[in-house]
Amino acid sequence: MSTVDVLHPDFGLGGAEALMRDIVLALQDKGVNVRVFTSYYDPERCFAETKSMEIHTFGNFIPRHLCQRFHIVFATLRAAYCAFRTSFFKGRKSPGKPRVYICDQISAYVLFLRIFTNTPILFYCHFPDRFLVQYKGGGLVSKLKRLYRVPFDTFEQFTTGKRSLILCL
Repeated sequence: MSTVDVLHPDFGLGGAEALMRDIVLALQDKGVNVRVFTSYYDPERCFAETKSMEIHTFGNFIPRHLCQRFHIVFATLRAAYCAFRTSFFKGRKSPGKPRVYICDQISAYVLFLRIFTNTPILFYCHFPDRFLVQYKGGGLVSKLKRLYRVPFDTFEQFTTGKRSLILCL
């Protein structure tokens, strides 16, 4: 039986989570063994179907932000740690190496999986993060925010380029 590993930042309730849930269920219906890796999963706040899935949580100890700031820094750190742990994962339920990784939202997964494995990586890009940021006005705060974003936007562009296949809407 082939194995597919799915990486998603927060496996809770939402549109991206519904999509990943549907991907997992569709693959399982085809007889594929699917493991989900995430930085956060709460069985009390999730889609009911996920409760029967094989879900592993890595990186929940890393905070999501610092004083409501630096969300992207911590999301990247959480994704990097999760990808690192996933690439060396040896589970008891399903010990095999995956035939493919499927990850979405955070392209940092791609880089760290690429560094530690030679397994194909499918990256689903909901929407590049750099296009979600809103800059208000032309003041100093807006300019500093743009400057702050430069390394992250560059990193996202570089890491997205490391995937084997990209899907987007």
